[in-house]
Amino acid sequence: MDAIDAMIAATNNLIAENPSKISIHRTEYIEDENGGRKKVEITLPPFSGRLVPSAAKPQMVRDEAGGLVRASWTLIAPPEADIRVGSDVEDTFIVNGQTFKVVGVIYRKWHDQAYAIHAEAEVML
Repeated sequence: MDAIDAMIAATNNLIAENPSKISIHRTEYIEDENGGRKKVEITLPPFSGRLVPSAAKPQMVRDEAGGLVRASWTLIAPPEADIRVGSDVEDTFIVNGQTFKVVGVIYRKWHDQAYAIHAEAEVML
């Protein structure tokens, strides 16, 4: 077994310790034929992932509406999972009745080959 196979196996073992069924709901904005944008929503096929807290306690964030408490989480996913973040796409998923919004995606790689995806997610209030 080479290093990348070992890292993929370790990711799969980590997910298997406490798996969640993840179905990404994607809202994407694409250009239409009139120069505008249209909203397209799809739900991707489910995969097994693991959701773990990113911080010991929720963070207080202030915006124009006042204070909000946000809990940060990390979704550990297999390398073949389709998870995106950007100005033209919004990925969300539901676990245990809570809706999460993907706010960052990190591809874990070894010699340019992905062995895991770590997606930063926040609980949507």
